[in-house]
Order: sequence, then structure tokens, then C-alpha cells
Amino acid sequence: LDGVNSVISMVITDRESAARQDVVNIVRMAEMVFFAGGDQCNYIRWIKDTPVADAVKEVYRRGGAVGGTSAGLAIQGEIAYDACPNQSARSAEVLLDPFHEDVSLSRDFFPWPAMQNVITDTHFQQRDRMGRLLVFLARSLAEEKEERLLGVGVGERTVLLLNGAGRGYVYGEGPVQIIAAEKRAEVLQRGTPLTYRDFRIWHFDRGDFVDLRDL
Repeated sequence: LDGVNSVISMVITDRESAARQDVVNIVRMAEMVFFAGGDQCNYIRWIKDTPVADAVKEVYRRGGAVGGTSAGLAIQGEIAYDACPNQSARSAEVLLDPFHEDVSLSRDFFPWPAMQNVITDTHFQQRDRMGRLLVFLARSLAEEKEERLLGVGVGERTVLLLNGAGRGYVYGEGPVQIIAAEKRAEVLQRGTPLTYRDFRIWHFDRGDFVDLRDL
């Protein structure tokens, strides 16, 4: 990468490691923090609400960048599909039952201003995840903590790069699809197929400008 002259990779496998001062110092000094793919539930178990998470927030506050791929992207929104414990929701299954055991959501991992009221999803087109993202939105709106949510679905080999105001561009192969959900689902019941209408979808290809606050 242009302008990058050093990289440190860390694998944190328990909350004790996420509290070690040497680990915290490495994160705090970074110009950019990038979360790898894997199992986002491990990020919830081992990093959320730890000194390492606080150090990542410090990086952002002083102008550094924060991002991730796959599981690392899943934790960037205010609401995260956390895949706990060790699940992977499939659209065909959770649309039939939006309270399926594979639907597990967490809140407030990171407080990024641009990502408030946002749920992200990854491998979006390749793994047919539109249906499950709609379930995530419907479940979250039913909690009545927000009046409006955005679902951001990012395809493989694609980057949505945003500034602190939620404005930016799509890079890579694309596309990025964004769902705006303002109304609650008509039918959202355990063991019953989801009925959901009146949401809007935007499709952004490589090079397109995106403004989350203007959708």
C-alpha cells in the first residue's frame, strides 16, 4: 500500500490478551486498524468493551482509519450480526422464521458517527444475503430504539470507503447495496415467514459516490 511502511498483525484469543498493556499500546499507536475475517462472534467475546476496543476508538478520534473485511466489516455498524454462538444465518432459513436461532444481533461495538443506525453485511451477492439483511433490519426496528435503519451489503472484492460524515466511494469490483428501512414489518413472528414491504434499495457500482445521510 502506498505510504504504508510497517504492519503489525495480532491474534487475540481471550479478553485477558485484549487488556494487556503492550497489546493496547500497539493498537493505540496505529494509523489504521483493520479487522480480519473469520468469526465475528470472537470479536464480541474477546474485544468488545475491552482496553483494545478503547484503543481502536482513540485511533479514530485522532483521525486514523478503521475498517475490516467479512467478520471485520460485520462489527463496524451500530448494530452487528454477531453470529453467536458460531452460527451463520442463511436467507432461505431466516426468512421462513425471523426468530431462527441463527439470528443473533449485538449493539454498540463501536460508536462511529457515520455508522449509527447501520447494519452491515458481507459476501452480499455471492452468498445471497439480501433476505437475511432484511430480517436483521426487521428485528432491529421491532426493538423500537430507532425509527430508521440502513442495511449496507458489500460484495466480495469490494470496498466502501467513507469519511466521518458518511460520504465516500465504492472501490473494487462492486457493487454495494443499501437498504433504507423506516417501517416495521407487517408480519414478524416466531416460526412464521417474514412479511416486509415499503423499504427502499440503492445499488452502487465501482466509482459511485455514496452519502449515507442522504439516502
